[in-house]
Amino acid sequence: MTLKIGILVSEPQLPSEVWRNCAMIALEDAQRREILDYDIEFVEAEAEGLPTGDTQSVTDAWKRLADQGVVAIVGPAAADNAMAVKEMADEYKVPTISITATSYVTSEWCFSVSWGSGPEDAFRMVDWLKSQGVTSMGIIWDTMWHSGEFVEFLRIAGKRAGIRITCEERISMRIREMGTPSDLQMRQAREAISNIRASGPQALAVATALATSAVGRVLNETDWDVPVVCNTSLGIGRGPKAQGSMDGWVGTSVYDERNVVGERFLKEYEKRHGAVYHTDFQLSCHDAFRVLFEGLSLAPIMTRRGLCEGLEKIRMLPSGMGGPGTYLGFGTYDHRALKGKDAIVLRKIIPGGKWERVEGIAHASLATD
Repeated sequence: MTLKIGILVSEPQLPSEVWRNCAMIALEDAQRREILDYDIEFVEAEAEGLPTGDTQSVTDAWKRLADQGVVAIVGPAAADNAMAVKEMADEYKVPTISITATSYVTSEWCFSVSWGSGPEDAFRMVDWLKSQGVTSMGIIWDTMWHSGEFVEFLRIAGKRAGIRITCEERISMRIREMGTPSDLQMRQAREAISNIRASGPQALAVATALATSAVGRVLNETDWDVPVVCNTSLGIGRGPKAQGSMDGWVGTSVYDERNVVGERFLKEYEKRHGAVYHTDFQLSCHDAFRVLFEGLSLAPIMTRRGLCEGLEKIRMLPSGMGGPGTYLGFGTYDHRALKGKDAIVLRKIIPGGKWERVEGIAHASLATD
């Protein structure tokens, strides 16, 4: 018997071969462990979703996969695109595992193996600000849907930590081409940074997606020497087109070189396919397929409903993401996999497209005194 697995590739910055490579490494590991009794066939569908395309192409691609009889679909990788297929997954009753930071994507048929997390990212960003003695921050965000979730929880985390918000500014998510901000985005970023600076914050919190490099470029045009913390868009600062625009920034990530599961995968990936660049995404993508195959091994029957039941039985599966001790698991009413207080790591961009782990930042929200 051959089971079809759908791969929904809807973000042009995340090439289909990366999805495919992560899937094959996870599949070969499951086969070595002899947890699968079935042959696996990957079926791919591509779409140009947000931020460069539209959600209609994503839902059309999702439906093409569902109509081919796949037992599950892995993807999308951006929250806006994942939210677009959420209702379809529930209507068609197809297990869909998205790789997104939003906590709002889960439902009866939707599961999340996230490369970051809107709520937890926000708290870790505030943890770092608090460690710097900051008592006020300005926030810049963009028109991607999930950026609003980051801001929502920045407000909550900031209030708990005693950090006042002096100003919030929103800019366009639209880019001219991958890695290149649009003229509109740059103009809006300049105005936003000017307004935030005038409000007198001690730090800047950046809750954007592909607009992040525009914010960095604008800051580099100014003489404003302000501490900057951002979400998992931090990795953009390592890319060749954005290098230098975000040096010195601290942000969130799911990559921790102390995690032996993640390091083993990344070394295997690099050995087969060359240098790793989309580190956070690749770790999450690999974990998503690991979760899928674990769910298949626990399914009472090889149907879509059976797979859902199998996924909900997963507990304490070591994660490739996060610090040591981070794990993956679901439950009947819990479809968010990533768990553990060190699931979200703080890192800092250093010159040359490199980054380093930031250590010693307490979880202010977990303090007991």
